[in-house]
Amino acid sequence: MPIRPNRRRRVNPYFRQRSSGVARTYLVRGGVLFAVVVLLGLVLYTPWLHVSSVDVRGAGPEIAERINAEVSTHLEKRALFLFPRTHRWLLQQTSIGTNLMDTLPLNRADVSREGRVLVVDVQEKIRTFYVLRDDVLYAVDRSGLVLSRVDDLERARLVAEPGRIPMIEDVRGGELRQGDEVVSAEHLAQIVVLFDAIQSRTMLTPTGAVLADEEGRVDVQTDADVTLYVNVAKDLDPQIDKLSALIDRKLVDITTLQYIDLRFTNRLFYN
Repeated sequence: MPIRPNRRRRVNPYFRQRSSGVARTYLVRGGVLFAVVVLLGLVLYTPWLHVSSVDVRGAGPEIAERINAEVSTHLEKRALFLFPRTHRWLLQQTSIGTNLMDTLPLNRADVSREGRVLVVDVQEKIRTFYVLRDDVLYAVDRSGLVLSRVDDLERARLVAEPGRIPMIEDVRGGELRQGDEVVSAEHLAQIVVLFDAIQSRTMLTPTGAVLADEEGRVDVQTDADVTLYVNVAKDLDPQIDKLSALIDRKLVDITTLQYIDLRFTNRLFYN
């Protein structure tokens, strides 16, 4: 039986191996790495993938300026010390909204993107409320404390000023002095949320509010001449849900009603 020759390549230790194959390997690897870096650079730094401006909606000039400053500071930072936060993939919209709520007097801050524009839609906290008691108008701060009495001229300006919560009427009576608490800060904040929820989730528009003797009860007057009895000491969502369901299902003709009582769990009264 013939012996097959050993076909293994023999390397002469006295001669240097050709390096062209090794060089080619390093060249290919370097080319791939360069292509990846270029591609990553194009993806991360191409202008049309970045936010170019900020559009603040629903805020006055002072708050809008502060929002622009806060958002610009956030966008100037880098993710992992390298990547720009203005990129649509790295844009932390929820974080921006949360930060604005924590640092500015806002009831709501919705952050979205429209093309290359970052839209910040906010609702400012009202700095001064106006409470009418015994035909005397009082300016009240967000803590529910009386700031001062208001004369007729300021009252006329209040009625003409758009975008404010309607006047709050207090039927409990009694003279108020500076520093007196008309309503708790928590209930006052809930009234703001209540008005916004009615406006956004139903077809009704609030036109006024009445503070009743019962703790937490607020009677909301609407443009449909129906009054809503609400308890701001309780969760507002179930109460507004009942109102929305009543309207959406057209169970009654709401224009014929005098009141809708939403205060009681799992029950709804109207007349």
